[in-house]
Amino acid sequence: MDYQILHTTLGRFRIRVPDLSNNPHYARRLDWLVASLDFVTDVRINVQTGSLIIHYEASEVLSGTLLENIFTAIRQASITEIPHSYLLFER
Repeated sequence: MDYQILHTTLGRFRIRVPDLSNNPHYARRLDWLVASLDFVTDVRINVQTGSLIIHYEASEVLSGTLLENIFTAIRQASITEIPHSYLLFER
C-alpha cells in the first residue's frame, strides 16, 4: 500500500493515498477507520486528488503512535467492512 506524508503541522497531517483516487468505497472505509481513532477531531478526504487530511488533538497522542495508527487504518481500509449504522448516519 502506497502513501506519503505531504504536509504536517502540529494538529494536522495531509497524506497522499493513491488508493483513494476515484475510489469512494475505499474512501468511506478509510474515513470511518480514521475518524474512530480517539485523538482524531476531523477527517477530510478528496478522492479526486487522493489526499487524506487529519486534524488531531496534539496533546492527546505521541507522534509515533499517531502515525502508526493512521498507517494501520490506511492498510486496513481495503479489507474492512463498515458497520451498517455508520452508513445510515454518515457525517
